[in-house]
Amino acid sequence: MDTAIINLRVDPRLKANAQAVAKKLGFNLSSILKGYLRELAKLGRVDFAVAEDPSPWLIRQLKQARKEMLEGKAVSFNDVESAIRWLNASGSKREIRSQIAAI
Repeated sequence: MDTAIINLRVDPRLKANAQAVAKKLGFNLSSILKGYLRELAKLGRVDFAVAEDPSPWLIRQLKQARKEMLEGKAVSFNDVESAIRWLNASGSKREIRSQIAAI
């Protein structure tokens, strides 16, 4: 069988970590990558999950939102019209601008 060579640039730590995991599973990294390529060609789609950890900023924002909700400071609406009325109120515009400026 003829073979083709694929050169792939990755972070050295990523490569080392991936090699360690592949070895734990009883594979080498080349076999894992070949398997992914076969699946991609066969299925015509990427079939693995891409998860991302939330940033420190997002974690702070979520904690602040939860705190405000528990303190009764969160605003909720039963319909879109109520939300629009609240957004158009002069006090809420100032509040929104100050929150955006704080970010």
